[in-house]
Amino acid sequence: MIKKRIIIVTALFPCLLFSEQITKDVNKTQNSSSAKQTEVKTDSVSNIKTDKSSSTVLTTEADNKTAILNSDSLLMQDSLRKSDSLALLSKSKKMKEKGTSYLHLALGAGVHDYSMDLRNGLSAKSPLGYLFNGAYSYFFNSHVGLQAGLAAQYFNQMSTMDYMSVIQDVDGQSRTYDYRTYYNKWEEINQTIFLDIPLSIQFKQKINQNIGLLASLGGKASVPVYSKLKSTNAGFIETTGYYSQWNTELNNLPQYGFSTISGVYEGKSQLKTGFSAIADLGFLFKLTDRADFYLGGYFNYGLNNLVKQNSKEIYNKDGVYNGVFASSNVQSIKPISFGVKLGFYFEVGKKDSDKDGVSDKKDLCPNTPAEAFGMIDIHGCPIDSDGDSIPDYLDKCPDTPKEAFGQVDSLGCPLDDDMDGVPNYLDKCPDTPKEAFGQVDSLG
Repeated sequence: MIKKRIIIVTALFPCLLFSEQITKDVNKTQNSSSAKQTEVKTDSVSNIKTDKSSSTVLTTEADNKTAILNSDSLLMQDSLRKSDSLALLSKSKKMKEKGTSYLHLALGAGVHDYSMDLRNGLSAKSPLGYLFNGAYSYFFNSHVGLQAGLAAQYFNQMSTMDYMSVIQDVDGQSRTYDYRTYYNKWEEINQTIFLDIPLSIQFKQKINQNIGLLASLGGKASVPVYSKLKSTNAGFIETTGYYSQWNTELNNLPQYGFSTISGVYEGKSQLKTGFSAIADLGFLFKLTDRADFYLGGYFNYGLNNLVKQNSKEIYNKDGVYNGVFASSNVQSIKPISFGVKLGFYFEVGKKDSDKDGVSDKKDLCPNTPAEAFGMIDIHGCPIDSDGDSIPDYLDKCPDTPKEAFGQVDSLGCPLDDDMDGVPNYLDKCPDTPKEAFGQVDSLG
């Protein structure tokens, strides 16, 4: 019995050893597996941390990009605003204003004098002269215009002669003598009316709502249409013959041409067409929307000589009276005039209150701003070429597609509410977050 137990134990011992070995191997395998699982967990945790870190970096980069995009967008908007301001300013400067026409009527009075080169002691003075002016003015804009018209100027010159003239002559018996003519305070009046054809550049500037400044500068041609000379009853002319060989002076011998002349002589003065520089300066006082009262001064300066040089005497031995202007005593005559002028400016043509080129009667937009001048239709309304409800003079996106109508800003550009770079009318994702800026497709 004991032997049987020993034999069984001996037989089972190797099995127990093998079982223990198996148990050790299993434990090793479990430990190894546990270690690997730990490594896997560690790696997983590490990877999770790395992913989180990478995600944080990506998010930061996205935020930076968004900030940059937003900054760029703001800069671009600011640039657009500045560009718009400059464009509007430029357009305002270049705007085409409708011209305005005026009819001008005026009367003036002042000193109308002949600047004369007088000889032999002649003197001259000028009583008051007058003018009447009718003209048409066309102003290209609110400041600069051109005026042309017709005017009449009246000159009244009085000359006084108090001297002696001498001419060598021969009598009927071939004896030489001095034919002397004494002018004793002899007076002559020359009256002339010139038809003026003026052309001037005009400049006007408002001082306030009711008063404006008006200046004109130009030239004119003056044609003498009426010129008359007439002596007065003042003074007399005496003619004598002086024979030096006998130191004798003969007078009161009418049969020989030696006599005393008095009374009135009349005739025509021979004057040429004159050319003058002209200038006016005055004020406009508003009476109504289409009428102004004008008060100012005028100055005209003659540029050429109105008489021909000759050797005639004022009074000839044969009894012909030539007058002052046709004598050798006057070598040059240039008209000069200055004085005060008052009159009216009447706006003519169809009334156009907003100056857009369309009369009030046809104007459906009566308060067109100046910036829209040159960009309005036949009804006086600002043109909107692309039909987006923003007139061309304000539209910064002139080719807005029909799909965007009703979705444009005040400058005529399509709205982009979420600022993702895709306008609302194309944007299928209207609430794109800032983090996605720069990473959207053509549909937003």
